[in-house]
Amino acid sequence: MNTRRIAVLFAGLVAGATTLAATPTRTAHYDLDLALDPRQGSLQARVEMRDLPCTGSLTFALNRAVRIARVQVDGRMVAPRLVEENARRATRTLSVPCPARTLALEYTGAGPLTEDGRNQISPTLVELSLYGAWYPRLAGKFTYRATVALDETFTLVSNGRSVREGASRGVARHTLTSLQPVGDIALVASPNFVRLSANGEGRIAALTRNSLPAGAQTAAREATAAASRAAALYTTWFGGTDSAGTPVAAHLAFSLRSGPLSYARLPLIVFPESELTEPDDATRGYPYLGWAVGHEMGHFWWSWAEYSPREDWLNEGLAEYAAARFVRETYGDKAYAALLAQYRRAATKAGTEATAIVETPSDSAWTYANRYAKPALLLDALERALGSDRIGRFLKAVHDSALARNALTTDTAQTIARDTLGDEPARLFARCLAVRGWPTECGG
Repeated sequence: MNTRRIAVLFAGLVAGATTLAATPTRTAHYDLDLALDPRQGSLQARVEMRDLPCTGSLTFALNRAVRIARVQVDGRMVAPRLVEENARRATRTLSVPCPARTLALEYTGAGPLTEDGRNQISPTLVELSLYGAWYPRLAGKFTYRATVALDETFTLVSNGRSVREGASRGVARHTLTSLQPVGDIALVASPNFVRLSANGEGRIAALTRNSLPAGAQTAAREATAAASRAAALYTTWFGGTDSAGTPVAAHLAFSLRSGPLSYARLPLIVFPESELTEPDDATRGYPYLGWAVGHEMGHFWWSWAEYSPREDWLNEGLAEYAAARFVRETYGDKAYAALLAQYRRAATKAGTEATAIVETPSDSAWTYANRYAKPALLLDALERALGSDRIGRFLKAVHDSALARNALTTDTAQTIARDTLGDEPARLFARCLAVRGWPTECGG
Protein backbone atom coordinates (compact mmCIF):
# COMPACT_ATOMS: atom_id res chain seq x y z
CA MET A 1 0.00 0.00 0.00
CA ASN A 2 1.51 3.32 -1.06
CA THR A 3 0.15 5.30 1.86
CA ARG A 4 2.58 8.19 1.38
CA ARG A 5 1.00 9.26 -1.90
CA ILE A 6 -2.49 9.00 -0.44
CA ALA A 7 -1.61 10.91 2.72
CA VAL A 8 0.10 13.70 0.78
CA LEU A 9 -2.80 13.91 -1.65
CA PHE A 10 -5.39 14.38 1.07
CA ALA A 11 -3.26 16.58 3.32
CA GLY A 12 -2.61 18.89 0.40
CA LEU A 13 -6.24 19.14 -0.55
CA VAL A 14 -7.01 21.05 2.63
CA ALA A 15 -3.66 22.73 3.32
CA GLY A 16 -4.68 25.90 1.54
CA ALA A 17 -8.10 26.19 3.10
CA THR A 18 -7.06 28.64 5.81
CA THR A 19 -9.94 29.66 8.03
CA LEU A 20 -9.83 33.45 8.20
CA ALA A 21 -11.99 35.58 10.44
CA ALA A 22 -15.61 36.44 9.69
CA THR A 23 -18.63 34.42 8.73
CA PRO A 24 -19.81 35.62 5.33
CA THR A 25 -23.23 37.25 5.20
CA ARG A 26 -23.14 38.11 1.50
CA THR A 27 -21.25 36.93 -1.56
CA ALA A 28 -18.14 38.95 -2.36
CA HIS A 29 -17.23 39.69 -5.97
CA TYR A 30 -13.78 40.07 -7.57
CA ASP A 31 -12.83 41.90 -10.76
CA LEU A 32 -9.27 41.07 -11.77
CA ASP A 33 -6.86 42.20 -14.47
CA LEU A 34 -3.96 39.77 -14.62
CA ALA A 35 -0.91 39.95 -16.89
CA LEU A 36 1.31 36.85 -16.89
CA ASP A 37 4.85 36.76 -18.34
CA PRO A 38 5.99 33.12 -18.52
CA ARG A 39 9.48 34.03 -19.74
CA GLN A 40 10.11 36.25 -16.74
CA GLY A 41 8.07 34.11 -14.37
CA SER A 42 6.10 37.14 -13.24
CA LEU A 43 2.61 38.48 -12.76
CA GLN A 44 1.05 41.92 -12.55
CA ALA A 45 -2.41 42.17 -11.03
CA ARG A 46 -5.07 44.68 -10.25
CA VAL A 47 -7.95 43.39 -8.12
CA GLU A 48 -11.12 45.22 -7.14
CA MET A 49 -13.34 43.55 -4.55
CA ARG A 50 -16.87 44.55 -3.55
CA ASP A 51 -19.77 43.26 -1.42
CA LEU A 52 -17.22 42.23 1.17
CA PRO A 53 -18.58 40.42 4.25
CA CYS A 54 -17.05 42.32 7.15
CA THR A 55 -17.57 44.89 9.88
CA GLY A 56 -14.85 47.06 11.34
CA SER A 57 -11.88 45.46 9.56
CA LEU A 58 -11.24 42.96 6.80
CA THR A 59 -8.47 40.36 6.80
CA PHE A 60 -7.14 38.55 3.75
CA ALA A 61 -4.16 36.36 2.87
CA LEU A 62 -1.72 37.12 0.07
CA ASN A 63 1.44 35.37 -1.08
CA ARG A 64 4.65 36.51 0.61
CA ALA A 65 6.43 36.85 -2.76
CA VAL A 66 3.92 39.48 -3.88
CA ARG A 67 4.94 43.14 -3.73
CA ILE A 68 1.97 45.41 -3.10
CA ALA A 69 2.11 48.73 -4.93
CA ARG A 70 -1.21 50.22 -3.93
CA VAL A 71 -4.16 49.49 -1.63
CA GLN A 72 -7.32 51.58 -1.72
CA VAL A 73 -10.39 51.33 0.50
CA ASP A 74 -13.36 53.15 -1.05
CA GLY A 75 -10.91 55.07 -3.24
CA ARG A 76 -8.71 56.14 -0.31
CA MET A 77 -5.09 54.99 -0.05
CA VAL A 78 -4.40 52.85 3.03
CA ALA A 79 -1.44 50.93 4.45
CA PRO A 80 -2.45 47.33 5.27
CA ARG A 81 -1.53 46.03 8.72
CA LEU A 82 0.37 42.75 8.99
CA VAL A 83 -1.63 40.29 11.11
CA GLU A 84 0.32 37.07 10.60
CA GLU A 85 3.14 35.68 8.50
CA ASN A 86 2.92 31.98 7.68
CA ALA A 87 6.18 30.60 6.30
CA ARG A 88 4.77 27.10 5.74
CA ARG A 89 1.97 28.41 3.54
CA ALA A 90 4.12 31.22 2.10
CA THR A 91 1.43 33.77 2.95
CA ARG A 92 0.90 36.99 4.83
CA THR A 93 -2.42 37.79 6.46
CA LEU A 94 -3.18 41.50 6.18
CA SER A 95 -5.87 43.74 7.64
CA VAL A 96 -7.51 46.89 6.25
CA PRO A 97 -10.55 48.93 7.31
CA CYS A 98 -13.77 47.30 6.14
CA PRO A 99 -14.81 48.92 2.84
CA ALA A 100 -18.28 50.35 2.43
CA ARG A 101 -17.96 49.85 -1.32
CA THR A 102 -14.67 48.53 -2.73
CA LEU A 103 -11.19 47.32 -1.87
CA ALA A 104 -8.64 47.66 -4.68
CA LEU A 105 -5.09 46.29 -4.78
CA GLU A 106 -2.28 46.50 -7.31
CA TYR A 107 0.68 44.18 -6.94
CA THR A 108 3.42 42.27 -8.74
CA GLY A 109 5.14 38.97 -8.11
CA ALA A 110 7.85 36.74 -9.57
CA GLY A 111 9.21 33.25 -9.17
CA PRO A 112 7.53 30.12 -7.77
CA LEU A 113 4.83 31.14 -5.31
CA THR A 114 4.99 27.83 -3.45
CA GLU A 115 7.97 25.51 -3.11
CA ASP A 116 6.19 22.42 -4.42
CA GLY A 117 5.42 24.07 -7.76
CA ARG A 118 1.64 24.13 -7.37
CA ASN A 119 1.72 27.88 -7.96
CA GLN A 120 4.20 28.91 -10.59
CA ILE A 121 4.63 31.01 -13.71
CA SER A 122 7.30 29.48 -15.94
CA PRO A 123 8.02 29.14 -19.67
CA THR A 124 6.29 25.74 -19.76
CA LEU A 125 3.58 26.04 -17.07
CA VAL A 126 1.26 28.44 -15.35
CA GLU A 127 -0.60 26.96 -12.40
CA LEU A 128 -2.33 29.27 -9.93
CA SER A 129 -4.80 28.46 -7.14
CA LEU A 130 -5.66 29.36 -3.57
CA TYR A 131 -2.72 27.29 -2.28
CA GLY A 132 -0.36 30.07 -3.35
CA ALA A 133 -2.72 32.93 -2.41
CA TRP A 134 -1.96 34.70 -5.69
CA TYR A 135 -5.13 36.78 -5.19
CA PRO A 136 -6.40 38.25 -1.89
CA ARG A 137 -7.88 35.20 -0.21
CA LEU A 138 -10.92 35.67 2.03
CA ALA A 139 -13.04 33.34 4.11
CA GLY A 140 -16.18 32.09 2.37
CA LYS A 141 -17.21 31.94 -1.26
CA PHE A 142 -17.31 34.64 -3.93
CA THR A 143 -17.91 35.28 -7.62
CA TYR A 144 -15.36 36.68 -10.04
CA ARG A 145 -14.62 38.05 -13.49
CA ALA A 146 -11.01 38.06 -14.65
CA THR A 147 -9.16 39.20 -17.75
CA VAL A 148 -5.89 37.36 -18.30
CA ALA A 149 -3.13 38.41 -20.69
CA LEU A 150 -0.89 35.47 -21.57
CA ASP A 151 1.45 34.26 -24.33
CA GLU A 152 -0.75 33.23 -27.25
CA THR A 153 0.93 29.81 -27.54
CA PHE A 154 -0.46 28.77 -24.14
CA THR A 155 -3.64 26.70 -23.81
CA LEU A 156 -5.50 27.92 -20.71
CA VAL A 157 -8.25 26.30 -18.63
CA SER A 158 -9.82 27.54 -15.42
CA ASN A 159 -12.61 26.80 -12.96
CA GLY A 160 -14.89 29.29 -14.70
CA ARG A 161 -16.20 29.99 -18.16
CA SER A 162 -13.14 30.75 -20.27
CA VAL A 163 -13.31 32.74 -23.52
CA ARG A 164 -10.27 33.63 -25.60
CA GLU A 165 -10.96 37.14 -26.85
CA GLY A 166 -8.16 37.37 -29.41
CA ALA A 167 -4.42 37.96 -29.68
CA SER A 168 -2.13 40.84 -30.55
CA ARG A 169 1.67 40.94 -30.73
CA GLY A 170 1.96 37.42 -29.39
CA VAL A 171 -0.28 37.96 -26.35
CA ALA A 172 -3.79 36.51 -26.05
CA ARG A 173 -6.49 37.90 -23.80
CA HIS A 174 -8.85 35.56 -21.98
CA THR A 175 -12.00 36.36 -20.04
CA LEU A 176 -12.76 34.08 -17.10
CA THR A 177 -16.13 34.20 -15.34
CA SER A 178 -17.27 32.18 -12.34
CA LEU A 179 -20.16 29.81 -12.97
CA GLN A 180 -21.40 30.01 -9.36
CA PRO A 181 -20.03 31.15 -5.99
CA VAL A 182 -16.63 29.51 -5.55
CA GLY A 183 -13.88 29.16 -2.98
CA ASP A 184 -10.98 29.60 -5.39
CA ILE A 185 -9.80 31.10 -8.66
CA ALA A 186 -7.71 28.40 -10.33
CA LEU A 187 -6.10 28.29 -13.75
CA VAL A 188 -3.63 26.03 -15.53
CA ALA A 189 -1.91 26.82 -18.84
CA SER A 190 0.95 25.49 -20.95
CA PRO A 191 2.19 25.72 -24.54
CA ASN A 192 2.72 21.95 -24.42
CA PHE A 193 -0.86 20.87 -23.71
CA VAL A 194 -2.76 18.64 -26.11
CA ARG A 195 -6.44 17.82 -25.65
CA LEU A 196 -7.44 14.16 -25.35
CA SER A 197 -10.82 12.52 -24.78
CA ALA A 198 -12.02 8.95 -24.60
CA ASN A 199 -14.92 9.13 -27.01
CA GLY A 200 -14.36 12.28 -29.06
CA GLU A 201 -17.46 14.09 -27.77
CA GLY A 202 -15.24 16.44 -25.79
CA ARG A 203 -17.36 17.46 -22.79
CA ILE A 204 -14.82 15.74 -20.57
CA ALA A 205 -11.26 16.00 -21.83
CA ALA A 206 -7.71 15.70 -20.56
CA LEU A 207 -4.93 18.20 -21.12
CA THR A 208 -1.53 16.52 -21.17
CA ARG A 209 2.01 17.34 -22.28
CA ASN A 210 2.38 16.59 -25.98
CA SER A 211 5.69 14.73 -25.48
CA LEU A 212 4.37 12.17 -23.00
CA PRO A 213 4.84 8.53 -24.05
CA ALA A 214 1.95 6.69 -25.63
CA GLY A 215 1.21 4.75 -22.45
CA ALA A 216 0.74 7.93 -20.45
CA GLN A 217 -1.56 9.41 -23.07
CA THR A 218 -3.59 6.19 -23.04
CA ALA A 219 -3.88 6.55 -19.25
CA ALA A 220 -5.13 10.11 -19.74
CA ARG A 221 -7.84 8.92 -22.11
CA GLU A 222 -8.80 6.23 -19.61
CA ALA A 223 -9.05 8.93 -16.95
CA THR A 224 -11.55 10.85 -19.09
CA ALA A 225 -13.55 7.65 -19.56
CA ALA A 226 -13.58 7.15 -15.78
CA ALA A 227 -14.67 10.76 -15.31
CA SER A 228 -17.53 10.30 -17.78
CA ARG A 229 -18.62 7.13 -16.00
CA ALA A 230 -18.47 8.86 -12.61
CA ALA A 231 -20.47 11.82 -13.91
CA ALA A 232 -23.20 9.51 -15.23
CA LEU A 233 -23.40 7.57 -11.96
CA TYR A 234 -23.38 10.66 -9.74
CA THR A 235 -26.09 12.30 -11.83
CA THR A 236 -28.24 9.20 -11.35
CA TRP A 237 -27.52 9.04 -7.61
CA PHE A 238 -27.55 12.70 -6.59
CA GLY A 239 -29.15 14.68 -9.43
CA GLY A 240 -27.66 17.44 -11.55
CA THR A 241 -24.80 19.69 -10.52
CA ASP A 242 -27.04 22.71 -11.07
CA SER A 243 -30.75 23.44 -11.02
CA ALA A 244 -30.92 23.53 -14.84
CA GLY A 245 -29.60 19.98 -15.20
CA THR A 246 -26.67 21.09 -17.35
CA PRO A 247 -24.63 18.12 -18.61
CA VAL A 248 -21.33 17.79 -16.77
CA ALA A 249 -18.25 19.17 -18.50
CA ALA A 250 -14.72 18.97 -17.13
CA HIS A 251 -11.07 19.47 -17.98
CA LEU A 252 -8.63 17.06 -16.34
CA ALA A 253 -5.40 19.05 -16.49
CA PHE A 254 -2.30 16.92 -15.91
CA SER A 255 0.11 19.56 -14.68
CA LEU A 256 3.77 19.42 -15.67
CA ARG A 257 4.86 19.97 -12.06
CA SER A 258 6.18 17.11 -9.99
CA GLY A 259 4.26 17.77 -6.76
CA PRO A 260 1.73 15.15 -5.62
CA LEU A 261 -1.37 17.28 -5.02
CA SER A 262 -4.61 16.77 -6.96
CA TYR A 263 -7.59 19.09 -6.52
CA ALA A 264 -10.98 19.90 -8.06
CA ARG A 265 -12.32 23.35 -8.86
CA LEU A 266 -15.49 22.96 -10.92
CA PRO A 267 -15.22 22.35 -13.87
CA LEU A 268 -11.43 21.98 -13.57
CA ILE A 269 -9.56 19.04 -12.02
CA VAL A 270 -5.79 19.29 -11.68
CA PHE A 271 -3.56 16.22 -11.33
CA PRO A 272 0.24 16.03 -11.40
CA GLU A 273 1.28 14.27 -14.58
CA SER A 274 3.20 11.79 -12.44
CA GLU A 275 -0.17 10.08 -11.96
CA LEU A 276 0.10 9.08 -15.64
CA THR A 277 3.75 8.07 -15.65
CA GLU A 278 4.34 6.43 -12.26
CA PRO A 279 3.41 2.73 -12.09
CA ASP A 280 0.33 2.00 -10.04
CA ASP A 281 0.83 -0.07 -6.87
CA ALA A 282 -0.84 -3.41 -7.58
CA THR A 283 -0.93 -4.28 -3.87
CA ARG A 284 -3.49 -1.53 -3.31
CA GLY A 285 -6.29 -3.67 -4.68
CA TYR A 286 -8.06 -0.93 -6.61
CA PRO A 287 -7.02 1.34 -9.51
CA TYR A 288 -5.45 4.43 -7.96
CA LEU A 289 -6.09 6.83 -10.85
CA GLY A 290 -9.67 5.63 -11.32
CA TRP A 291 -10.37 6.17 -7.62
CA ALA A 292 -8.68 9.62 -7.66
CA VAL A 293 -10.77 10.67 -10.66
CA GLY A 294 -13.89 9.44 -8.86
CA HIS A 295 -13.08 11.51 -5.77
CA GLU A 296 -12.32 14.71 -7.66
CA MET A 297 -15.41 14.33 -9.84
CA GLY A 298 -17.34 13.87 -6.61
CA HIS A 299 -16.56 17.47 -5.74
CA PHE A 300 -18.70 18.59 -8.67
CA TRP A 301 -21.61 17.47 -6.45
CA TRP A 302 -20.06 17.91 -3.01
CA SER A 303 -18.38 21.29 -2.54
CA TRP A 304 -21.10 23.29 -0.81
CA ALA A 305 -19.83 23.39 2.76
CA GLU A 306 -17.45 25.91 4.29
CA TYR A 307 -13.81 24.90 4.74
CA SER A 308 -14.11 24.82 8.52
CA PRO A 309 -13.37 22.11 11.10
CA ARG A 310 -17.09 21.46 11.62
CA GLU A 311 -18.20 21.48 7.98
CA ASP A 312 -15.43 20.43 5.58
CA TRP A 313 -16.06 16.71 6.12
CA LEU A 314 -19.22 17.27 4.06
CA ASN A 315 -17.11 18.26 1.05
CA GLU A 316 -14.46 15.59 1.43
CA GLY A 317 -16.33 12.75 3.09
CA LEU A 318 -19.29 12.80 0.70
CA ALA A 319 -16.97 13.07 -2.32
CA GLU A 320 -15.00 10.13 -0.93
CA TYR A 321 -18.09 8.00 -0.39
CA ALA A 322 -19.18 8.83 -3.94
CA ALA A 323 -15.75 7.68 -5.14
CA ALA A 324 -16.00 4.46 -3.12
CA ARG A 325 -19.39 3.63 -4.65
CA PHE A 326 -17.96 4.52 -8.07
CA VAL A 327 -15.11 2.07 -7.47
CA ARG A 328 -17.61 -0.64 -6.49
CA GLU A 329 -19.82 -0.05 -9.54
CA THR A 330 -16.94 0.25 -12.00
CA TYR A 331 -14.20 -2.03 -10.71
CA GLY A 332 -16.09 -4.55 -8.58
CA ASP A 333 -16.64 -5.68 -5.01
CA LYS A 334 -13.00 -6.70 -4.41
CA ALA A 335 -11.76 -3.24 -5.31
CA TYR A 336 -14.41 -1.73 -3.03
CA ALA A 337 -13.42 -4.02 -0.16
CA ALA A 338 -9.77 -3.04 -0.60
CA LEU A 339 -10.73 0.64 -0.39
CA LEU A 340 -12.80 0.07 2.77
CA ALA A 341 -9.85 -1.79 4.29
CA GLN A 342 -7.67 1.25 3.63
CA TYR A 343 -10.22 3.49 5.37
CA ARG A 344 -10.34 1.18 8.39
CA ARG A 345 -6.54 1.17 8.67
CA ALA A 346 -6.56 4.97 8.66
CA ALA A 347 -9.32 5.09 11.31
CA THR A 348 -7.51 2.55 13.48
CA LYS A 349 -4.21 4.42 13.16
CA ALA A 350 -5.92 7.64 14.26
CA GLY A 351 -6.89 5.86 17.48
CA THR A 352 -8.88 7.28 20.37
CA GLU A 353 -6.79 10.45 20.69
CA ALA A 354 -7.95 11.78 17.34
CA THR A 355 -10.45 14.61 17.38
CA ALA A 356 -14.04 13.98 16.32
CA ILE A 357 -14.94 14.36 12.65
CA VAL A 358 -16.62 17.72 13.28
CA GLU A 359 -13.67 19.04 15.31
CA THR A 360 -10.86 18.40 12.82
CA PRO A 361 -8.86 21.40 11.56
CA SER A 362 -7.26 21.41 8.12
CA ASP A 363 -3.72 21.00 9.43
CA SER A 364 -4.56 18.08 11.73
CA ALA A 365 -2.58 14.85 11.59
CA TRP A 366 -5.97 13.09 11.44
CA THR A 367 -7.39 15.03 8.49
CA TYR A 368 -7.42 12.09 6.08
CA ALA A 369 -8.87 9.68 8.65
CA ASN A 370 -11.54 12.09 9.92
CA ARG A 371 -12.64 14.04 6.85
CA TYR A 372 -12.33 11.30 4.23
CA ALA A 373 -12.08 7.75 5.58
CA LYS A 374 -14.49 7.82 8.55
CA PRO A 375 -17.41 9.55 6.75
CA ALA A 376 -17.11 7.00 3.93
CA LEU A 377 -17.08 4.15 6.46
CA LEU A 378 -20.09 5.61 8.29
CA LEU A 379 -22.14 5.92 5.10
CA ASP A 380 -21.14 2.39 4.09
CA ALA A 381 -22.29 1.10 7.51
CA LEU A 382 -25.62 2.90 7.11
CA GLU A 383 -26.03 1.52 3.61
CA ARG A 384 -25.39 -2.00 4.84
CA ALA A 385 -27.93 -1.56 7.63
CA LEU A 386 -30.65 0.31 5.75
CA GLY A 387 -30.11 -0.60 2.11
CA SER A 388 -28.89 1.34 -0.91
CA ASP A 389 -32.28 2.91 -1.64
CA ARG A 390 -32.61 4.65 1.74
CA ILE A 391 -29.03 5.92 1.83
CA GLY A 392 -29.54 7.05 -1.75
CA ARG A 393 -32.66 9.03 -0.80
CA PHE A 394 -30.74 10.62 2.06
CA LEU A 395 -27.84 11.74 -0.15
CA LYS A 396 -30.18 12.95 -2.90
CA ALA A 397 -32.10 15.04 -0.34
CA VAL A 398 -28.86 16.46 1.08
CA HIS A 399 -27.69 17.44 -2.39
CA ASP A 400 -31.06 18.93 -3.31
CA SER A 401 -30.94 21.07 -0.17
CA ALA A 402 -27.37 22.21 -0.89
CA LEU A 403 -28.27 23.07 -4.46
CA ALA A 404 -31.30 25.10 -3.39
CA ARG A 405 -29.44 26.99 -0.65
CA ASN A 406 -25.99 27.14 -2.27
CA ALA A 407 -24.71 25.94 1.11
CA LEU A 408 -24.51 22.82 3.24
CA THR A 409 -24.01 22.37 6.98
CA THR A 410 -23.72 19.49 9.39
CA ASP A 411 -26.93 20.60 11.10
CA THR A 412 -28.80 20.45 7.78
CA ALA A 413 -27.43 16.97 7.03
CA GLN A 414 -28.51 15.75 10.48
CA THR A 415 -32.01 17.14 10.02
CA ILE A 416 -32.31 15.41 6.65
CA ALA A 417 -31.02 12.20 8.22
CA ARG A 418 -33.91 12.23 10.70
CA ASP A 419 -36.40 12.80 7.89
CA THR A 420 -35.05 10.16 5.49
CA LEU A 421 -33.28 7.55 7.62
CA GLY A 422 -35.36 7.58 10.80
CA ASP A 423 -34.67 8.56 14.39
CA GLU A 424 -32.34 5.75 15.44
CA PRO A 425 -30.07 5.84 12.35
CA ALA A 426 -30.01 9.64 12.58
CA ARG A 427 -28.86 9.44 16.21
CA LEU A 428 -26.10 7.02 15.18
CA PHE A 429 -25.11 9.37 12.37
CA ALA A 430 -24.87 12.34 14.74
CA ARG A 431 -23.00 10.35 17.41
CA CYS A 432 -20.41 9.03 14.96
CA LEU A 433 -19.70 12.54 13.72
CA ALA A 434 -18.99 13.69 17.28
CA VAL A 435 -17.22 10.64 18.77
CA ARG A 436 -13.50 10.19 19.34
CA GLY A 437 -12.10 6.87 18.26
CA TRP A 438 -14.14 4.78 15.85
CA PRO A 439 -16.67 2.31 17.23
CA THR A 440 -17.64 -0.77 15.26
CA GLU A 441 -21.18 0.48 14.73
CA CYS A 442 -19.79 3.57 12.97
CA GLY A 443 -17.99 1.38 10.44
CA GLY A 444 -14.89 0.42 12.40
